Amino acid sequence: MDLAYLFTEEPVIGGLKYSTSEGGVIELSNDSDHGTDFDESYLQRVLSINKEK
Repeated sequence: MDLAYLFTEEPVIGGLKYSTSEGGVIELSNDSDHGTDFDESYLQRVLSINKEK
């Protein structure tokens, strides 16, 4: 899921975009996945951190 929070790291690639013509408007793709993908390197790093605990 893509969120509109300003995280220090962004694991979601693509997804929601802020409109450049209208302030406060969020645009989404009509694709079934809203045009998103997940950063696999982020996922692997997070999973390895959780395994160490």
